[in-house]
Amino acid sequence: MRKTNGDGGAVNGVSYRGVLRRVIFSTALTLAAGTCLSTSATALATPLGPWLPSPPADLSVTGKNALNAQVAVGPDGTTTVTWQRHNNVGKNSVQVATRSATATTFSAPINLSNPYQNASNPHVAVGSDGKTTIVWLTAGKGGKSNVQAATRAAGATKFSAPIDLSTPGQNADRPQIAVGPHGITTITWSRTNGHHYVVQATTRAAGATKFSTPTNVSKPDASASAAKVAIGPDGTTVIIWARSLGMNELVQASTRAAGATKFSTPVAVSSPGVYGYDAQVAVGPHGITTITWTRYFDGLNSTPEAATRAANATTFSTPVVLSAPGEGANSPQVAIGPDGTSIITWSYVNGTNVMVRVAMCLAGSSTYSTPIDLSAPGQDAFNQQIAVGPDGTTTIAWVHRAGQEIVQATTRDAGTGVFSTPIDLSAPGQSANGPQVAIGANGTTGITWQRSDGTNTIVQAVTARPNR
Repeated sequence: MRKTNGDGGAVNGVSYRGVLRRVIFSTALTLAAGTCLSTSATALATPLGPWLPSPPADLSVTGKNALNAQVAVGPDGTTTVTWQRHNNVGKNSVQVATRSATATTFSAPINLSNPYQNASNPHVAVGSDGKTTIVWLTAGKGGKSNVQAATRAAGATKFSAPIDLSTPGQNADRPQIAVGPHGITTITWSRTNGHHYVVQATTRAAGATKFSTPTNVSKPDASASAAKVAIGPDGTTVIIWARSLGMNELVQASTRAAGATKFSTPVAVSSPGVYGYDAQVAVGPHGITTITWTRYFDGLNSTPEAATRAANATTFSTPVVLSAPGEGANSPQVAIGPDGTSIITWSYVNGTNVMVRVAMCLAGSSTYSTPIDLSAPGQDAFNQQIAVGPDGTTTIAWVHRAGQEIVQATTRDAGTGVFSTPIDLSAPGQSANGPQVAIGANGTTGITWQRSDGTNTIVQAVTARPNR
């Protein structure tokens, strides 16, 4: 997905058409194929970059808390944001608002879930065919939680009635969704079998109207949780999760090759005997796959690690440590560019503050560049998210704590290879958190978050169109 918006020349009263400092990703004078970028931080007076964000817009209605906002951008730039909001009958409902490619504002929110059943944890994805699917967790019969989904066809204004995806009778948890070429859609979740949670998945094939019967992806002899799914441009689908091993958790992965109907036998990605959690996955061209997670040692000693499976390969590399010992680094996020470059962002403690930083590695290499800081020193930054566009433009958003919490973002123009100076996206005065970022095929970027109005939390969003 991708993110961009050039509707407004100012946000929070600050003009972004002026001159701003940028952080350079400098490359070595000679960069051989299969080697990683070397990096240095340099200040330059240059324009912001490839996009200009619109002013933040309120999407949810005031008066009740709205949480867990998610965003997706379609191939024509249509931006869809979904969230859960407390309703008037004491339940949480899943809602959605849309901004079409030609509109200047988002639509009024509409309800997707049954208002008399608690619904939570929505996720959204849009295919290359323009079809939008939202998945969420709902309280079903007997108080058991089920996975539900609703779909809006390309060009339509309404979503279908919700359908059940998980089998009723046992609790399901944390649904996730990914869409690949021609609208191939895979949804994954964890569901208890009465003894352990097992990762399951269902797929709607290209051009199909129905999802397949759910199948088990993880082994049923130990609990598997926090499943994530990603689909590459060739249709390669990878599901990852954390498998419980008593005192430790092992990151595992299963792959369905492009054109195949079954997922592979799970393989271990993190090292046995250590605690690996909060794993994320991205799939790039030719099936290049990078998985990153937080490895916990002791106390505050944790570090992001990453493993990559090269194009057309069958095994993952040995895990690579991304952060120095003792930095308390965690919460890595990953994206892969159209050239196969893996980009990972995470937060760490620099001795005084929590900082957001980034490192990258070219396709064919297992070595990451020296990390550089993206957030400003002196104040905490965390909760980072990343998306890469079809031309390699990269946007990273995070929460910056300066009295209150503000959502910030920086963009790296694929043409120049530099990250812009971070800009504030949310308005000052009340705390904002939970940013999510997505980029569409035409370069349109959408970023959403929740911001307090002093009483309740409201979902807000900005969009940006390519400034080219």
